[in-house]
Amino acid sequence: MGLTNFFSFTIAQSNSAALFEVYNLTGNGDLTLQRSNLPYFPPYFASSVNPGSNYEQIVIRTNGLLPDINGIWYLTVPNNETNLITYTIRAVVATNGMLISGLPLNIGITIPGGTNVHLTFPTVDGEHYQILATTNIAMPFLTWPVLTTITASGPTTIFIDPTPVSGFPARVYGVNQVP
Repeated sequence: MGLTNFFSFTIAQSNSAALFEVYNLTGNGDLTLQRSNLPYFPPYFASSVNPGSNYEQIVIRTNGLLPDINGIWYLTVPNNETNLITYTIRAVVATNGMLISGLPLNIGITIPGGTNVHLTFPTVDGEHYQILATTNIAMPFLTWPVLTTITASGPTTIFIDPTPVSGFPARVYGVNQVP
């Protein structure tokens, strides 16, 4: 279908990073981003093209090639379906050194093969997350021991606990985004 809806987001305060995301998709839509011009045709500044109704995410950060991100950024959600789709589109700049997603931090826990716990959770590309674990559920969350701190390399992260499951006491896990 042709592009009919465009969104603009102005960055004017010398921010170091911005997050553009689309979620709650009812069909297969993508996300395209262009600075200063409507993103009608490629090449785009950036795009996210996950299959189906999966979450779309674009992160921009200042660096050697992009010394500032100030300007008007235009977004659109190309519809890959023959019918209309709905979605939630969101754009934010870094706050307190972090890009916070609009998605809840729901953690999926599996134990494939019954040996090591796998945690799967939504992340923001380039952001840092602490993996916490305790056997004492009465302990306040932010005082739980930190297993490790990881840097996300995409919109979903899988962490595999290197300690095999050994019975009781059971471990309880948590994830905390940090600057």
